[in-house]
Amino acid sequence: MRVSRLFGKTLLIMVVLFGLIAGVTSLLFSLQLDRQLTREYEDKAVAITRSMAESDLEALLTRDAAAVQARIDGYLDLEGVSYVIVTDEHGAVIAHTFVPVIPGRIAALLRETTTSWSGGDKHVLTPIDLGAGGDYLNVTQPILGGIVGFVHVGMDRAVIRRYIRGAVLRQLGLTALVFLLCTLLASLLARNISRPLLQLADYAKKVASHDFSASIAIDSKDEIGGLATAMRSMSSDIARLVGGLEQAVAKATDELQDALNSLSAVVANMADGLLVADGEGRILRCNPALAGMFGLESDPVGALVEDVLGEEVGLIVTNPDGAGLDGSGQCMEILARGAGGGDLPLDISVSRVHLKGREATVSILRNATERKRTEQALQKSREELERKVLARTSELSRANIQLKIEVAERRVVGDALRKAEEKYRSIFENAVEGIYQTSPNGRLINANPAAARIHGYDSPEELMKAFRDAAIDIYVDHSRRETFVERMLQDGQVKNFESRVRRSDGKIIWVSENARVVRGADGEVLYFEGSIEDISQRKEAEARLVHQAY
Repeated sequence: MRVSRLFGKTLLIMVVLFGLIAGVTSLLFSLQLDRQLTREYEDKAVAITRSMAESDLEALLTRDAAAVQARIDGYLDLEGVSYVIVTDEHGAVIAHTFVPVIPGRIAALLRETTTSWSGGDKHVLTPIDLGAGGDYLNVTQPILGGIVGFVHVGMDRAVIRRYIRGAVLRQLGLTALVFLLCTLLASLLARNISRPLLQLADYAKKVASHDFSASIAIDSKDEIGGLATAMRSMSSDIARLVGGLEQAVAKATDELQDALNSLSAVVANMADGLLVADGEGRILRCNPALAGMFGLESDPVGALVEDVLGEEVGLIVTNPDGAGLDGSGQCMEILARGAGGGDLPLDISVSRVHLKGREATVSILRNATERKRTEQALQKSREELERKVLARTSELSRANIQLKIEVAERRVVGDALRKAEEKYRSIFENAVEGIYQTSPNGRLINANPAAARIHGYDSPEELMKAFRDAAIDIYVDHSRRETFVERMLQDGQVKNFESRVRRSDGKIIWVSENARVVRGADGEVLYFEGSIEDISQRKEAEARLVHQAY
């Protein structure tokens, strides 16, 4: 069959135009698809880096390489993710997913990114072409502005090129088919071809704008139907991936919020005052106990410590070394200005910490009023004892004034007193029964070694250090302490008062106490003194006898 020259030229022109149109369309499609997939890869990498920076902040701060490694290994299952590297603020690698080592070009990029970082939280995109080693899109996300470190995620651009190559080939094949059909049945099939193409274009735009709720009603078995099925599958995969990332971020956020709520509850209910300040002496955080000590009515965060809590506290918090503290929790006593402008004795300890890469201090302030009151009561008791000793010495002097050898007699009396004191001290130290002195509110003032042994301690000093509140620290039944105090205040003494107490090793024993109230000249209760005996064996024997009797 002969073909006319005009039809042949027209057909040739149509073929050339088709080739040109197909080539330009494929080029524009591949460019658009490349930009879209690159942008999606960028969003995916940024989501990974931000998830690392926000949810694993504690592991990054403590340089927990194992926790960070376990976290980043999980990201390799995501489509397109080739590697994840976590570095500190100096560029040193904390964890990575390369086996066995990081390529030199990528290692150089990490160093260059760290040294040239100008601050801020914005991520940086860097293409890396390693030739046979791979072609990557590197996304660098700073952690807290680069203060803690950086997260680097490498997305494999070869996946994008393979996808584009397949899409372009499918498009060219579809276009060729459409061209042949158009040359044969242009007028008949134009509408049937243009409609699904428009639907595909609209669907592609909706997917590109992250509208995954959109649908496409193309169920044909041709290339257009295959492309529609592929696009639906791709949209479903992307929606599932984005949904999973959102759930992971939400879960991590909830866990972090729970931890913060627990920490806030502990800080808010502390009996001692808590003060966190930066290196310049500005308040970063304080708890209600501190506000109550100093009568603070407004939030002092951001103000200078010395302006809010006084110069005495400000000098110690900003310069603990100059105040005689080594910054590791050592405690000292100061006199501050409390609520209402009155004197407030405080026991203060200061510890140095690093917050967000900067030096800060954490101070614990304890109201020492009760301790001072106890010390004053003890001092008053000692002064009373000294007064009585002086009075007794005066009586002895007057009784012996008739003796001509007064000086010798005084020496004899002094020797006798010293021997008596040594005898009393020997009895106190070597007594089998525990001997103690406590304040009415349950704070231990003095104790002998036997008392320490009964409560499971090696020395009286360890017992006195651990013994703060008798009702909580010693008595198994807290109400027994209340009964003990009531009888002491009512009768002035107790005899054979039996209770169950808890030793330092957790063992529960039975003890019997004999005690009396020591009052000052004005009748004020100074302290309780008495003896304590471990009667556990006796109680066990009684229990056995009762058991045998029945």
